[in-house]
Amino acid sequence: MPKKDVSKSFGTPKQLRDCLALDFRNTALTHESFPGFRVEISKQGTATFTYRYSQPLTKKLKQIKIGAANGLVAMTLNDATEKYLEYVKLRDSGICPVEFRKAQESMAKAEAAREAKEKFSVKQMMEFYIEKRLDGRRTMRGVQTVVNLNKQHILPAFGRRSALNVTSDEIEDRFDAISAKTPYMGNIFVKELRYAYEFAIRKGKLPNTFRNPTTGIDLNKGSRRSRILNDAELKTLNVAIHSEVFTENVGNVLKLAMWTLCRTGELVNLMWNQVNFEDGYIHLYKTKNGGDRIVALSSQALQFLRELKMKSTSHLLFPTRLNPNKPINQQALVQNLYDVRHLLPLDHWTGHDLRRTGRTRVSGYTDIQKYKELLLGHKQPDLDLTYDLYAYTEEQRELLQLLADEYDGIFNNDNVKVLEKQLTTV
Repeated sequence: MPKKDVSKSFGTPKQLRDCLALDFRNTALTHESFPGFRVEISKQGTATFTYRYSQPLTKKLKQIKIGAANGLVAMTLNDATEKYLEYVKLRDSGICPVEFRKAQESMAKAEAAREAKEKFSVKQMMEFYIEKRLDGRRTMRGVQTVVNLNKQHILPAFGRRSALNVTSDEIEDRFDAISAKTPYMGNIFVKELRYAYEFAIRKGKLPNTFRNPTTGIDLNKGSRRSRILNDAELKTLNVAIHSEVFTENVGNVLKLAMWTLCRTGELVNLMWNQVNFEDGYIHLYKTKNGGDRIVALSSQALQFLRELKMKSTSHLLFPTRLNPNKPINQQALVQNLYDVRHLLPLDHWTGHDLRRTGRTRVSGYTDIQKYKELLLGHKQPDLDLTYDLYAYTEEQRELLQLLADEYDGIFNNDNVKVLEKQLTTV
């Protein structure tokens, strides 16, 4: 049944109140002195004030809401009529009140968005980047690297600043300071900050006309490293480990890295339940390539882990000194290597060079490329991943045993005592 259009006229607020008191539901009330001014009363008793008019250009009928009055809203009839007169004035000057209001609302939104972008801090930008961009796209280790970078280098310098106000010169000064100590970390600093800015611009957190302040900053140029340690350098490193030049945890990680050719970042988080003493292997749950793998142990590595286990009171192989439930940080290991560099008569070297050194020496034991790459945990060709799923654990154990025996031959000679004396007197 079509709704009955019931209209009543009123001239004063008292007449409006009388109409409301008589409970005129679903009724449109018009004001006799104000053409186009209407009050619509809903079933719930809410009075809605509107203005109907013809659009100045098209002459089409338009309606704009002025406001509403109920038990919670205090808009009075006088307030509504004042607003009505403002709209009438606009209409008489050739401006459509509906379009005028839309323009005002659009300007208000644009101003609010502009203010929000101006207040968008570097801290907010990095949190937004880590949460919305990195989570689920990078490994936990990759995300943690950015989190640590943010805490150590980005937030202390720019955290509270507006992302719009950080300049290229300031970022470059910070980049130079980091690079003077660790060039690789300097590159990571600029790259992640660059990605964070680009993501914020793309997602509308910063103006699309804003120029990324990291643009134009040249990264440290690095060539593919070919550094391997010779026999004399390996002797020096071994003596340094046993002479406590490094912290105990770092020295132990380096020992295990030499015997297993694992990445130091894969070793620092090891737990004892990943070590199988009976079968002689370590189970890495998550590697740089995203998958898990079995690492065979030589007799030397296995004996070292047994001795370490006897002294351990933690579920971790390499817990921090202050918290036995927390593993040492990869960055702490890198920092320790840097701090003692001047104590060792070695040219610039890194923990990763131990992998390259071991891999190079293994080449003298076998011509089978597959075995040598599996030792490093490198991803195999797609065809091999599909059809050849054998782990070759025993073949790897044989090669690692040969490597450990070769290292023993290097370490166990008369020169070791001389080197140890030299390092202890430094």
